[in-house]
Amino acid sequence: NNNSSDNKTTTIDNNSNKNNSTATSTTSSSTKKKNFSHLNRYNQSGKYRSYSVCANGGNTIGGTACGLSSYMATRYILTGKDTDFLAFSREACRTGLYNGLGTSWGYTRSSGSIYPQKYGIVSKNVSIKQSTSDLYKRTVEELNKGNVVVPMIGCGYVTATSQIGGFNSTTGQHFIVIADYDPSKEKPFYVYNPTGINTGWTSKEKLKKYV
Repeated sequence: NNNSSDNKTTTIDNNSNKNNSTATSTTSSSTKKKNFSHLNRYNQSGKYRSYSVCANGGNTIGGTACGLSSYMATRYILTGKDTDFLAFSREACRTGLYNGLGTSWGYTRSSGSIYPQKYGIVSKNVSIKQSTSDLYKRTVEELNKGNVVVPMIGCGYVTATSQIGGFNSTTGQHFIVIADYDPSKEKPFYVYNPTGINTGWTSKEKLKKYV
């Protein structure tokens, strides 16, 4: 839940004193799409922000669709295919991927899920019962394989970490996408944030602090 073929995704669940995180990594046999500016069309803060996720009303895309935005962005990165935002959202309400408050990402890898075959990416959970250092190494490892990592991050120790360089603007949990790793860059990680806040290349230090 968020703030309340050979393509694969991995999810990491983290329950620390500062954050409650879930992450998903995705792999593709094809080359990643590096046109990351293209992902802005999936921002929950974009043109559909005031729309209800479900056709019959309820919570808005701007308030609760970070997981759906992250899934659509992940699909584009790994397959090069775009997804109709509203059609996908309404479908998520019918399938249970969207639970009324946010995204139940586990559904994408549950028995009987339509998502792997229909959208071409397979989600895999990554256990977080390991040290921060080991989780960091695993993240780099997955990115180096061509995977994408989708963490669910907690707010941490301030009201909105986005105000000080983080990615969560809420007091609840929030999905983001760690899309790429380039060790030649001073800021080697590319983070896609569905709200658009602090999207872009970020440092190892910020990744460890806020993710």
